[in-house]
Amino acid sequence: MKLKTYVARNPQEALAQVRQDLGSEAFILSTQSRFLDGPGSEAGRQRRVEVTAVLGPEFPSSPGLPSWTVDSKAEVPAYFFEHFREELEELKAFFRQWLQESGPPYWLTRYPDLRTIYQLLLRAGIRGPLLHHWLEEIRTLVKDSPDAGPNLRKQALERLLKSLELVDPWRISAPGPIRWSFLGPSGVGKSTTLAKVAVRAAFMKKKRVGLICLNHGHLPASNSLAVFARVAGLPLKTVEHRQELLKALKNWEDLEVILVDTPGFNPREAKLSVQLWQLLGDIPELSHHLVLSSTTRESSLEDTIMAFRVLPLASAVVTKVDETRNFGNVVSQLYKHHLPLSFLTLGPRVPEDLKLANRTNLLGILLHSRNSHLEAKG
Repeated sequence: MKLKTYVARNPQEALAQVRQDLGSEAFILSTQSRFLDGPGSEAGRQRRVEVTAVLGPEFPSSPGLPSWTVDSKAEVPAYFFEHFREELEELKAFFRQWLQESGPPYWLTRYPDLRTIYQLLLRAGIRGPLLHHWLEEIRTLVKDSPDAGPNLRKQALERLLKSLELVDPWRISAPGPIRWSFLGPSGVGKSTTLAKVAVRAAFMKKKRVGLICLNHGHLPASNSLAVFARVAGLPLKTVEHRQELLKALKNWEDLEVILVDTPGFNPREAKLSVQLWQLLGDIPELSHHLVLSSTTRESSLEDTIMAFRVLPLASAVVTKVDETRNFGNVVSQLYKHHLPLSFLTLGPRVPEDLKLANRTNLLGILLHSRNSHLEAKG
């Protein structure tokens, strides 16, 4: 077996080195983009492509992966293919990034302000259908208004923001009591988000609020929600099954706001759609809000949205916005799947760091100038 790593300026050059050295039968194990020191002290750090390839009868063994030959008739464990599926996704993402960073469309080079915005959006993670839609919008803009002048930058940003669907859950809820559930994988901040919404509803909007913790066969959630409810003086019920949930909703008919915390579900669970529908489906009074972490990899964001779409989602709540520089990843996925955005969370403070998404704070986040653009209302 022959295992080698190649460093080049771009993917084509790296793959050409692999073919020349190992031949067309070589297997690409990994591809990474990183900054490396250039030759000489004046060169500085430069972006390079690092490709690791192998040639030989066996794949390299590593912890958690089997060593087997191409001609082996042994059954290959499923996790082996899962590992290479993830590698392939990373490789595809890298090539998309490289193609986008290679430069803007030719027609855009005539407009320096628009070219600058394009590069800023790429760095923020905007890509896919949203980026293509925005490019078509501004191409129409410059065609219809060739003399837009100083307003061109402003109009281009407005076209981007108008492409995003924003909702205010307090206003879109049906007349009568508010009944919201917060869904999502583990670790995205559902309970913390629920606490922030509860404080805003109870102490700022002066509503009568109740909390429900739905476990449904999972290990009991941490005591944080129970502690919060006790400190805030809000009633809390813990339920295990759908019938107990329906009973709790019925018994609290007099409350103006009921917030339901749910367990962390694995988006890749094969039977998740059935579980979600059996547990929460067809409850007309309950409005579902999907909680997504902005620190999550884009492919996992898409998996999550697709998995939870079995329920009618009223909006997405995006958390941990203060912990990422790729906020565009989640925005791109929301646009792709036509999912409205309602709340943003930008830190641990309750409820100060809960913000209602609007065009002003979204622009500030995407262009990395959050503090000067965030509004306190929500």
